[in-house]
Amino acid sequence: MTTVLCYISLLIIPVCSFLMGLYRRSGCKEMHARLGYTSELSLSGPQAWARAQQASSLRYMIVSVVLAVFSFWALAILPANTPAALGVSALMLVMFQVLVMIVVIVTVEVSLRRLVHPHEQA
Repeated sequence: MTTVLCYISLLIIPVCSFLMGLYRRSGCKEMHARLGYTSELSLSGPQAWARAQQASSLRYMIVSVVLAVFSFWALAILPANTPAALGVSALMLVMFQVLVMIVVIVTVEVSLRRLVHPHEQA
């Protein structure tokens, strides 16, 4: 039972990220759309909004699949001989997933900064 809960917890971030990527690919055509990728740079104009939705959707979907596969693989090789060790391993993997998603957001923002302010260095 504990192992099943760990695997389910490892799927929460990748599944949500993948669904957000799918939604942003088709459902965020208008600026200020609900659940769209919204930041100061993405709201700076229609071109920036479109780029933000395109970049974030593609990156979210790719990273979510990679995270899910990596997390299952890592949980299989990390020590999980007791429920406590299994919980610690799952917690470390979820923290890694959060860190990766923050990196994805940073890459989208860098891409937008290059579009909005092409002459400034990031």
